[in-house]
Amino acid sequence: MYATQQRIVGAPRFPGNAGVACARAAATWDISPHGKLAPSGTAPAACLPRRPALRRATCRDMPSAIDDMVARTRFGVTRRRALPTDAARRIRWLLFACVAWCAPLGAAVPTTAPVVDSPRWQAALGRDHALTGRIWDTARSDFVAETALLDRLVSVPYVVTGESHVNPDHHGLQLRILKAIFGNGRRVTVAMEIFDSDDQVALNDFASQLDPSPQRLVDELGWGRRHRALWESYLPLVRFAGGAGLPLAAMDLTRREAAAVTQYGVDALPAELVQQYGLDTALSTTQQATLTTDLVNGHCGMLFTRNLDGLILAQRARDATMASRMLAADVGGGVMLLAGYGHARGDRGVPYLLDTLRARGDLVSILFASVRDELQRPQDYRQWFGSDRLPFDYVWFTPRADDEDPCDRLKRIYRKAD
Repeated sequence: MYATQQRIVGAPRFPGNAGVACARAAATWDISPHGKLAPSGTAPAACLPRRPALRRATCRDMPSAIDDMVARTRFGVTRRRALPTDAARRIRWLLFACVAWCAPLGAAVPTTAPVVDSPRWQAALGRDHALTGRIWDTARSDFVAETALLDRLVSVPYVVTGESHVNPDHHGLQLRILKAIFGNGRRVTVAMEIFDSDDQVALNDFASQLDPSPQRLVDELGWGRRHRALWESYLPLVRFAGGAGLPLAAMDLTRREAAAVTQYGVDALPAELVQQYGLDTALSTTQQATLTTDLVNGHCGMLFTRNLDGLILAQRARDATMASRMLAADVGGGVMLLAGYGHARGDRGVPYLLDTLRARGDLVSILFASVRDELQRPQDYRQWFGSDRLPFDYVWFTPRADDEDPCDRLKRIYRKAD
């Protein structure tokens, strides 16, 4: 059964009239309907008492204040794991929020992204490339500092990131962005292409645990050896999201759903999805050409032409499903999408389908680009996308994981299968 709307479980919304037992930490709290914590009558900020001079002591005392709140329940401190699921998520999210907000103890309340150290690259190739670590603003045709980019992202509801699934540095930068957003008080939903429709129940179970176990999650998903190797790259992201009580959302179609679209066309899709995203209308000539090229290259020329139209529609259906699920997954703190390059393109992918949000500045797309020795300027990377301009808002350059031709890798896999 095809599902575009899924129930996402994560850190709950706090009732607007709720109070938190943080008075012992010398702060009076209000909690908005969206769960953002703020001292009464002030701009949103956590761990800030009415008297700023007390802030250092307040933040230091937060863990004991949380412990005291747990101790006051009828379960007691020694049975924390028996806390009701809803209460457990509230406590965990409150503690993580205070830690994130109060990290620079004694400093001014952050209104922009926190200053972070330079990335520690994991991929071995291209670390000395002239572009590595630099960020290109495609609208301004100029480089920007990481702090400037993060300052923008912490206030944007929807962030779309285009990754190479096998490059650990791309996932490391995604984690930096996620921490910056969360550190500014947003319970952002982490939406991931590597999870499909069948995985949402397991993700909800993971998000509801007081002490979420990534190992238990991957066991429940039933992933084999090939998936587990990929899983290692995403583990820090999933671990952080689970510990912070952030919702996780499955973005992709299952293979069964995608195959049905390939075989039966739009009849295999919900009518409202087809209508909302125009899946029954033809792409422009340029969009058709670039998508066809991507599919042929991505399958290393091993596609049968009779399947091409069905595969193009399936790819469009995946983009539309991700766009629809992004909107549905927002529980008040926005959504950050982690997906492959093609889905993050602004000329035909998820940002294109959500162009109304992008036009008013509520959606930003970022490409993580693995540098190549023969490509020394940001403009040189346009050839990857068959476009006159890079179809993203920003391009963040990183080292590359390897120099192996993806087609050689695919052919090796097929030989092993034979």
